[in-house]
Amino acid sequence: MNTFKTIPISLIAGGVIAFVVSTRNVDSIGEVDPPEATSETILKIREQEIIEIRSDLSPPTAVTHKRITRKYARMDRILLGDAPQIDSRASHRITENRMLALVDLKSDLNVRNRVKQMRSLSDLSSDEQETLYAAMLQDELPEGISRPSWNWMVDVMMTTLRTQGVDISTMVERFSELAGSERVNFTVRDYALQHLGHLKGEGADWETVDTILSGALRVKEATIAGTALLALDNALGTDDLSEEVRIQRASQAAAIASDTSYSLESRVTALQVAARHDPSSVAQLAQQIVAQDDAAAILKLSAQAALRKMTN
Repeated sequence: MNTFKTIPISLIAGGVIAFVVSTRNVDSIGEVDPPEATSETILKIREQEIIEIRSDLSPPTAVTHKRITRKYARMDRILLGDAPQIDSRASHRITENRMLALVDLKSDLNVRNRVKQMRSLSDLSSDEQETLYAAMLQDELPEGISRPSWNWMVDVMMTTLRTQGVDISTMVERFSELAGSERVNFTVRDYALQHLGHLKGEGADWETVDTILSGALRVKEATIAGTALLALDNALGTDDLSEEVRIQRASQAAAIASDTSYSLESRVTALQVAARHDPSSVAQLAQQIVAQDDAAAILKLSAQAALRKMTN
């Protein structure tokens, strides 16, 4: 006879089971293996509806079921065996990866709309988190978006991850990967270091963060070493450090400031960090820089500021 047969897709929290319902000639009602995922099968199942059946009632009943209107963007994945993502706070709908459109290289969305939508999202799924990590590591500019605009987006991505209760250890690992990747733009690497400094205050393991930031001090190009110095200061704070730690921090920074193989930007920052912790550690170096006729103007300004700290 013609009757209903149920093909279970997934268990959902709260005692609700989602079923694809189809009419077929069967001898009895019961579970069967899903059909092989062919193009024809996909088209047929796309024409079906998904029904929620209350299984927390005794006996289970479909009387209070409701039909859920859904799009089919992810149906292929379900048919091919991938587990659907379930959001129990959205009427148990199978959720879409909301980040895909926001990092799409071909999307017509401008950067402001991408950022606005990204900031409005909450409760990121594991797929959405992975989409953000992958986009940052790929570091490819979407069409119509400039490098400064993309860098802004990356900063928002990192902030979004930090404010969504994402696993801290995973963030430390992935931000570390970004900071150390030579194929990623230096500004993106800078942002990763800055956010790593913040993660220490948000529950990250300090020894791990310290190892990553201290390792970045060896990078002589661009602003990486200078940013790592600032991130260490942000993570440790500057007011409550012991004298021993202050001397150590000043020594690290002074070594970078005096090494002409480092970038100008990092040397400028290093002078300030060293003077903040122990002005005497760079007093002689600062005097030499001020006296040099060919020293870069910004380096001279930094040296002069370091010398003023000695008299304050």
